[in-house]
Parts: sequence; C-alpha cells; structure tokens
Amino acid sequence: MAVDILPRMRVSFRRSLNHHGPDKINDAILTTLPLTGGTPFRDLADALMATVFPTKTTAQSREQLRLRIYEQLQDLVKHGRVERIGEGAGKLYLRTEDVGVAQRNGS
Repeated sequence: MAVDILPRMRVSFRRSLNHHGPDKINDAILTTLPLTGGTPFRDLADALMATVFPTKTTAQSREQLRLRIYEQLQDLVKHGRVERIGEGAGKLYLRTEDVGVAQRNGS
C-alpha cells in the first residue's frame, strides 16, 4: 500500500507562502498621501523611507524598498483607493477616501 503524502505537503507549503503579516507600506502610503493636491512619487517614497524605515540601509536595499513602495502604490491605484493624476514623469498621487473611513469599513 502506497501512502500519498504529496497533496498534504503541497497544501501546507502553499499556506506557508501565502501567510503574510500586516502590510506597513499600504498603511503608510494611505496616511502620507493628501486628500487634495497630490504628491509626486519621489517625494512620497522619500517621506516613507524616512518615517517607516528610518534605519541606515544600503543603496540596493533602498532601491528594493522604493520598488516595493511603487508596486504597492500601483496596487492601491488599481483598487481605487489612490488616484493618479497626470501622465509621464509628472504624475501626482492622492487618496480617494479618508483613511479612517476605510479602516472602519474593513478595507
């Protein structure tokens, strides 16, 4: 009799990969962005790196963090929580809703 343990291993491995803690970057983006006006990405990334991750980092890790911030910002744009204004290098980003309302609604 052969015992099939492969499906059980696959499920437990998949669960371990999908388990993430709370995302500090999304929360920081939403609290840093204004409701009116707008902020260019470079200023937003610099402000987030100074407040959320104030430790000394290497240039490579700073670039990885900047890429992660950009990816999270684009995900928030896709879900409609952040609005992108303009085209090209002059894009500005602003929140579309109050952060407190989003947290109360469970978003």
